[in-house]
Amino acid sequence: MWVHLPHMPAYSFLSEHSSNFTGNPNRISMGFRVLPRWYALVGAAPYSSVGYVIQTEEEIEGMPGNYTYSLFEGTGGLYRCYVTNAFALSRQLSVGINLGMIAGTVTQSETQESAVVKYESSKRTFYADFGIHYEWGATGQRKWAAGLVFAPSLPISHDNTLTYSNSSTSENLDKGYHSRTQYLPMHLGTGLSITTERWVLTADYNYLDWSRNSSSYTSMKYENQHKVNLGGSYITKPRLARSTELMGGIGFGNSYINLKGGKMQYLEASVGAGFPIRYSYLSLGATWRKQLNTRSNLMQESRFSLNLNLTFGERISRAKLK
Repeated sequence: MWVHLPHMPAYSFLSEHSSNFTGNPNRISMGFRVLPRWYALVGAAPYSSVGYVIQTEEEIEGMPGNYTYSLFEGTGGLYRCYVTNAFALSRQLSVGINLGMIAGTVTQSETQESAVVKYESSKRTFYADFGIHYEWGATGQRKWAAGLVFAPSLPISHDNTLTYSNSSTSENLDKGYHSRTQYLPMHLGTGLSITTERWVLTADYNYLDWSRNSSSYTSMKYENQHKVNLGGSYITKPRLARSTELMGGIGFGNSYINLKGGKMQYLEASVGAGFPIRYSYLSLGATWRKQLNTRSNLMQESRFSLNLNLTFGERISRAKLK
């Protein structure tokens, strides 16, 4: 189980600044061995989230000193439930497949004086990705491994509802509305790792293709994403079956949103440590993320979060695995 403890993003736009403080579960999963060469995992995790409150104030034209106040709110998100199956075809080669559903509801509303307009969209789609993993050189001082993953782009189904209410006139409206078809991005990723007695070093690259999606706003368009990550872990006492591990990594990538012609990129870094507790592991970590765009007409974001990971293990006799 992976949990975000304090999660502290900070935002700035021109001379305005705001911050937030949240904490939430990030992922929960359970893995087990079905047969000697067949492993399975069942899990659930957030896929995306929406959460904002924006208040604006505009002076009424021709009426100095009088203002109109508007409140914009967004809540909800999508969640992913999945089943993973992995098969060891040989000592070096294994393949895997993730199958699952992504579903959730996103609600956006605008309040102006006594009038409220609310858009509610329930989304759902099937999810699948495939992977292959190969190891070599395991008999020497170093072990190498490489992997490749692929997820196709799939359409997202929508059930949309528009609700209008006005407390001053008792006027109400509730109806469905049409929105553009959205798609999960096509995902292609590859990675490489090297393992020694004390060190594990990793590098991976991920490409997400958003080209099937189009924006209903002229000031915004979708950008394909490129993400690069480098990481490593250090085993303090490699001769022990379970030992404390020190971990760290950095990542660089771009946002899938291009706003007013401005491309947004980010840099993130993380550190952590894992501690054995009998047959389980407790991992603690911290992550810092910074948006790198320097244009003043784009929202700036920096984020700091603490992470807690609990891995529960069970001691199983060799006879049960045969």
